[in-house]
Amino acid sequence: MRIFEPFEGNYGQLVQDPSGKWIWLKGDGEQIEFDSQGRIQVSSMDGEKWKYLYSPNGLLMQLKNSKGASISLRSFHHRIDSLNWFDHKIEFKYDSENLLQVSSQDLNFETYSYDRFNNLTQIRPVGPSGIESLTYDDYDRVIGARLKNKCSHKFQYSKNQNQDLKVLSEKFCLGRTNQKMAFNFSFSEKNQAHRTLQSLRIEVAEKKRNLYFDSQTGKAFNLTAEKE
Repeated sequence: MRIFEPFEGNYGQLVQDPSGKWIWLKGDGEQIEFDSQGRIQVSSMDGEKWKYLYSPNGLLMQLKNSKGASISLRSFHHRIDSLNWFDHKIEFKYDSENLLQVSSQDLNFETYSYDRFNNLTQIRPVGPSGIESLTYDDYDRVIGARLKNKCSHKFQYSKNQNQDLKVLSEKFCLGRTNQKMAFNFSFSEKNQAHRTLQSLRIEVAEKKRNLYFDSQTGKAFNLTAEKE
């Protein structure tokens, strides 16, 4: 079964070499190599090359870079139980439903709480700028996030008659609005079961960016900035 199709866009191109290997190439020399199952094998970025090693059942086990650094993962039942990150070891504990309950690193612990729909709602304790709590609407969409640095985020969702989605985001710090963003997702006019993303309009502080998608494949092919 073919995993990829050749593609070329503003952010690079995906090609297949004579051996059948797929490679994502960018103009700045960065590249990512995939195997026949779509798994990353090698990535080259910022002058470093990383190799990815997998277990017989396809789970990522280890990453090694060209400078001798190594990251190891121990997985069980498709979840990560421990992660050796350079000189640090991070361990994870789960409940019977595979929800993360505790993570520990260098004798520092974090615990996680969920609502009755298994949505993450709280992390304790948190770092200087970490997420303190999350709230959701009836559709399991995040509508609020409170951070340890006294900032918070609010999200609003709406749809027009064409079922295009608009997401409004506001960031508040010390009671004042710090940033507003709007994301407008436009979809093709196909039936509900086969609608594809056609364009994404992003508005940040009066600046607008438009990202367009191929209506047949859903792949991004152009990014434009509107003049002020």
